[in-house]
Amino acid sequence: MNTIVAPSNTVTMSSREIAGFTGKQHKNVLRDVNVMLESLEKAGSDLSQAVRYMDERGRTSEVRLDRVLTETLLTGYSIPLRHRVGVRRR
Repeated sequence: MNTIVAPSNTVTMSSREIAGFTGKQHKNVLRDVNVMLESLEKAGSDLSQAVRYMDERGRTSEVRLDRVLTETLLTGYSIPLRHRVGVRRR
C-alpha cells in the first residue's frame, strides 16, 4: 500500500537539530549544507524543500531540510548517523 503525505506533514530537520544530532558546531553544519546545496543545484536538483532563515544582518541563521536532503547530508558524515536518522523516523 502506498502512503500519501500532505505537504504540510513533510518531515524536516533544521541545521541546528543536525548539529546537535551529529555533535558538530552549527556553523560547520551550515557550511556543509551550503556546499551540498550548491553541488545539487549545479546538478539540476529541485531544492525547493530547503528553506533558509535569515537573521537581522541578512546572514543565514538556520536551514530547514526535508528528509531526503537531510539524509543526503548525513550520508556524507557517517553510516552510524545515517542509521540513527532512520531509527528516528519510526
